[in-house]
Amino acid sequence: MTNFIACPILAVLVCFATGCAPSKIDELPIVDGEHIPVRQTINVGRVTSPGVHLIQSVDDFVQLTGQPSESVSQAFQSVDFSRETVVVAALGERNTTGYSIRIVGIALRKDVLNVYLRESSPSGNGPVGMAFTYPTHAVVLEKLSESLKVNVVDGGMHASLMR
Repeated sequence: MTNFIACPILAVLVCFATGCAPSKIDELPIVDGEHIPVRQTINVGRVTSPGVHLIQSVDDFVQLTGQPSESVSQAFQSVDFSRETVVVAALGERNTTGYSIRIVGIALRKDVLNVYLRESSPSGNGPVGMAFTYPTHAVVLEKLSESLKVNVVDGGMHASLMR
């Protein structure tokens, strides 16, 4: 009986040692350029304009969303725009629940900011809630130049957005 249990355990250990185990889904992609560390993730609420947006001030976000500056400033209470930039990835309006977007990597190469995204949508056979949603993910980085070109990298959202 001991051999029966030991064989699968030994096989798993050999697999890990030789590198044949599958990699984790959430690993960051290999990025080309200077990796930029994320200081924090913040909730920015509803962003109706799809894409990746560099936010250098509360006024930038007001312009992006059309929300009054009083409600926007609450989302950015922990951000010091003199030293930090917010990168917002947004899918825009969706008519059901189950959609998401995540920034999984950020790298700077010369004057191009590469933003690596992972999107998900509801599977065709699972239940979803009927509601308008605005999937977003926002991260705070060290202050970036306003003249950067943003390059979005993802299987479902290839684009180049100029700022």
